[in-house]
Amino acid sequence: MKKLLFITIALLMLWGCDDSFDPKADFEDMYVVSSVIQYDIYNDPVNVTVYLTKLYDVEKTNPDDNNIDPSVSGADVRYSQGNTVYQLTETEVPHYDPERYDSTMIAYTGTAVAPRPGDALFLDVVTPDNKVLSSSIELPKRIYFEQNYEFPRGFTTSTTLSEDGANLIFRWDTEPEFLYFPSLNVDYTVSTETGSYNSSISLPQEYIDDNGTEVPYNQEYIFNGYMNYKFGAIDKAIASILEKHPDNTSINLNNLTFSLTVFEKNLAKYYSSTNGYLDALSIRLDEIVYSNISGGLGIFGASHTTEVVMTFDRSYANNLGFSN
Repeated sequence: MKKLLFITIALLMLWGCDDSFDPKADFEDMYVVSSVIQYDIYNDPVNVTVYLTKLYDVEKTNPDDNNIDPSVSGADVRYSQGNTVYQLTETEVPHYDPERYDSTMIAYTGTAVAPRPGDALFLDVVTPDNKVLSSSIELPKRIYFEQNYEFPRGFTTSTTLSEDGANLIFRWDTEPEFLYFPSLNVDYTVSTETGSYNSSISLPQEYIDDNGTEVPYNQEYIFNGYMNYKFGAIDKAIASILEKHPDNTSINLNNLTFSLTVFEKNLAKYYSSTNGYLDALSIRLDEIVYSNISGGLGIFGASHTTEVVMTFDRSYANNLGFSN
C-alpha cells in the first residue's frame, strides 16, 4: 500500500537527524528502528522489513548537508509471533533518496507465516555495539461487516428502501485508538477490437458543492465503525466510466469492493503525530514524533485490510449503459 511505503520513507527522513525544537541542541547518539507489518486475512506469508538507522549531526543546521547513509549494518534483528522467532537477513534494498546517497541501503528482511488477528508481535534488535532495542504490538481483531442492504442478484441502487434511505452503509466494531481508512472501488474490463484490459476507479461518499461545481468527497480516515455512501453518488461515479472511454466498444462492470485498512494503535499514534490533530485520537506533540521503541527511537506498527466484494446486478449495469 502506497500509504505504508510513504510512512516507511517518512520515518527515515524524520528520524534521520536530531529533530528537536532547537536544531543545534546537544546531539544525542541514538538508533532508530522502523518497521510496519502489512498483512491481510487472505495472503500468506507476510513480508517483514526492518530499517535500522542512526541519528546524525551536521556542521550547520541543514540536515540535507549529510551525504553519509545513516543505515546500520551488522545488527542482529529478530521478529517474533507467539513462540515462533524469525531471524531476519541483512539485505541491500533501493534507497529512498538515491540522489543524495548511494543507490542502495541496508534493511533486514524475511518472511513469516501471516499473523492472525489479535496476535502479539515482537521485535528485538541488537546493534553492532551491543545496544538492545525492542518493541511489541497487538494486532487488530478480525473485522466483520454489517450492510444495511442485501443484494442477492448483485449490487444495485434500484432496491426497496429501508429506514436508511438511498444509502449504502457498512458498520463494524471498532477498537480504542485504532485508525480506519475506508474505500469503495469498482473494477471493470474494457474490450476493444485490439484486445481488453482491466481498470478501476474509487467512488466518493457523496458530491458536494464547491463554488457552483459538484466535486467528489471522501473521508480519508475515520475513528468510528460507520461508513455511508449515497446511492446517487455511486450512480454518478460509475456512469462517469463511460465518459472516460467513449471510443471503446464495450465496458463490463466486474466487482464493487469495499476495503477497510486499519492501523493498530501505535501506527495510528505515529500517523497522528506526523499529520496534525486527528480529532479525539490525536496525541500530537509539536516537538517530537511518536515512538514505541524501547532503547531508541522509531515505530513498530501493523496494518491489515479487510474487504467486502460484490458483483453487479446485470439490469443495473445495463441500465447505466454497460455491457454486462
